[in-house]
Amino acid sequence: MSDWAEYPIGTFIDVQNGYAFKSSDFRSSNGIPVIKIKNVASGKLDLSDVQYYDGSIEDKENFVIKKGDILIAMTGSHVHQPSSMVGRIVRYNLEQTALLNQRVGKIYSLDKDALDEDFIYQFYRQIVVTYQLALNADKLYVFTQQDADEVTLCL
Repeated sequence: MSDWAEYPIGTFIDVQNGYAFKSSDFRSSNGIPVIKIKNVASGKLDLSDVQYYDGSIEDKENFVIKKGDILIAMTGSHVHQPSSMVGRIVRYNLEQTALLNQRVGKIYSLDKDALDEDFIYQFYRQIVVTYQLALNADKLYVFTQQDADEVTLCL
């Protein structure tokens, strides 16, 4: 008999949705970088066309991104277009804090003793998991917490 048990990964993680900034909030330079869906490339953070926010962040604490945070593309295409597929995952690796825009999610562990964020990041980087997320997403290819609950792992 095996000691392994299968769990939905949603048991161990939560996903913070991004903030719906107005387009008039953005600047081309100076301020805090805002990570948009276009910045979440396959396996890397693409800051070549990043925009900035220079307003107050007092009411946006939940949307602050720090070094090491796991970001996921919550919208995108079907599995037939992998470069823009829903479920693309990156790790924010800059010292400077940033802000989370809508359609980008921040994944974090609910129990770091059970699953630390390094494990979660490596788990979501697996192509089979990315494909499962894209296939489970609704017809608009939107990733939700329910999609996270449908992906399972054995512990």
